[in-house]
Amino acid sequence: MAKHEAGAAAAASETVHTLESLGSALGAATLEEAQTLTAGYGTAALVKEGSAVATPRISTDAARLYGQAFDFLGRGTDEQLDQLPAFTKEWLRIAVWTAGEGDRRFNLLSGHNAGEKAKQAASGAQSSALQAQAEAKRDQLHSALIALAGGDASLVAQVASTYGTVADLAGAITGQTALARAWLAKPPAKMANRLKTSRLNAAWLAKADAIAAEFGKVSRAAGATRNAASLSTADVDHVDGINLILLRSLAAQFEAGHAADPTIPRLTFNSLRPHVQRSHHGAPTEPGPTDPVAPATS
Repeated sequence: MAKHEAGAAAAASETVHTLESLGSALGAATLEEAQTLTAGYGTAALVKEGSAVATPRISTDAARLYGQAFDFLGRGTDEQLDQLPAFTKEWLRIAVWTAGEGDRRFNLLSGHNAGEKAKQAASGAQSSALQAQAEAKRDQLHSALIALAGGDASLVAQVASTYGTVADLAGAITGQTALARAWLAKPPAKMANRLKTSRLNAAWLAKADAIAAEFGKVSRAAGATRNAASLSTADVDHVDGINLILLRSLAAQFEAGHAADPTIPRLTFNSLRPHVQRSHHGAPTEPGPTDPVAPATS
C-alpha cells in the first residue's frame, strides 16, 4: 500500500473524540498557559476575533480537529512528527483545555445547559427555604445558651462572642453547638443542674449541625448562579479569540507537514470554514500590545 494511502486509511479509522474525553486524556491547563501561545495579541484583538464567531462552531471544529491531531500524535513516527516541530503533546494539552474553557464560559453565560440552569435555580429556591429554618435554629441556640449562662458575665460574653464573630449563618450555628458541647463536657460552676434540665443533648446538637451543613451546601450552590451572571460576553469572546488562533495554527502546521510528507493528514475546517478563508501564512489579526487579561473563572 502506498504511503499516502496508508495515511488516508489511518485517518478514516480515527476515533470520534469530545473535548471532555480529550481533556481527560491530556490533562488540565490554565489561561496563563494559553496566553503563552498567543503572546503577541492583546486582549482587545482577541476579543474582537472571538466576537465574530459563535462559540459552538468553534467547539465543534475544535473537538474534531484536536481529536484528529491527538490520534496522529499517538501513531505518528519520529520522522513524521519531525515535520511538525511546534506540535507537541504539551501544545495540544493547552489547546484542548482552552477549547473546553471557551465552551464552559459560553454555557455559563448563555444558560445553554438547561439542566444545569434548572439545578441552580432549584438550589436558589432551596437556599431561601432553608434560610428561615437556619436563622430560627441559630436564635434558639443563642437564647438557650444565654439562659444556661444564668447571668454570669463571663459566660454571657462567651455566648456573645460565638454568635457575633461568625460571619455566615451556618457557622453561627456550629459555633454555638461547639460551645454547648464544651459546656456539656465540662460544665462551668453552678451550670450542671441547668444543663441537666435542658434539651441541649448530643442528639439535639447533631440535628442543629445537620441544618447548618445543609444550608451551607445549598447556599454555595445558589452562589454559583450569582457568579455565573458576573461573566461577561467579552470574557467568552476573549477565549474564543485564543481558540481561533490556536486552531488556525494547528491547521497551518499540519498543512506544512503534509506538503513535506503526504502521510501527514491535512486538517480542514468544517463548521468554521466560512470564517477561515485566508492563507495559513497570514496572521488572523494584527498583533498589538499585550493588555490585561480577564482572569479564568472557576
